[in-house]
Amino acid sequence: MNPISDFIFVQTQAIKESFRSLKHLPMLALHIFIYAVVHTGIAMLLVFTGIAWGFMGGVLLYLVRAMLFSHLLYTMEGIIETDRFYLKHIKEGFTRYLSPVINTFFLYYIFTMLLDAILGTGSYQPMVYLLLELLLYWACSAFGETIYIGKIFGYNSAMSGLNFVFENPLNWGFVNILFFGLGYFLRLDLNLISSFPGQISIANPVGNLIYLVLISALLIYRGHLYKLLHRSSIRGREYQRRHGE
Repeated sequence: MNPISDFIFVQTQAIKESFRSLKHLPMLALHIFIYAVVHTGIAMLLVFTGIAWGFMGGVLLYLVRAMLFSHLLYTMEGIIETDRFYLKHIKEGFTRYLSPVINTFFLYYIFTMLLDAILGTGSYQPMVYLLLELLLYWACSAFGETIYIGKIFGYNSAMSGLNFVFENPLNWGFVNILFFGLGYFLRLDLNLISSFPGQISIANPVGNLIYLVLISALLIYRGHLYKLLHRSSIRGREYQRRHGE
């Protein structure tokens, strides 16, 4: 199968699977909204108590963010792997993937520090910054899926996610560049690693709804796309396409 035929086949299959999962989109969007509310509430509480400005406050907020992201991945696991939510195991999600998430967040922080070092503190061209932001988004785009679908933990999850991007430049890399462009056009940060738990504003309910629906649909699509690419080879997909399976 040539790359273009494989691309069309893979994206078509991912779209079909995503449509089957759209019934979960409202609940997923609600989850993401609650994550943002919880994170904001805890941040305000830390400010009120005076803890937010110290080292301890930063660590606590970092841990809360990691626990919420772990729960998001656990929620996504239910949607992509079993087509259901684990409502009765809701507490488990906060610690299910906590360790790899903390490692991933830290590695992303290192990447952003390197980006700042490249740009320096002086003047720079906005286009250069945009291209570097795109590169960072592209390189880290499979981190979450590598954890909850690939079941690769520790710092290996981040490195495996990076390898996955390089191994699937068209089916995954190109598609995520398009997602980045869509977010840039709509002025929404679709990079969950950097923006989680999301862009929620009381003053902009319509914008909130657009963001929640878009990021939820994106997560569902990327989950099915990663699952398909991770568990198949181009030869296997060629056989499947030829035999209509």
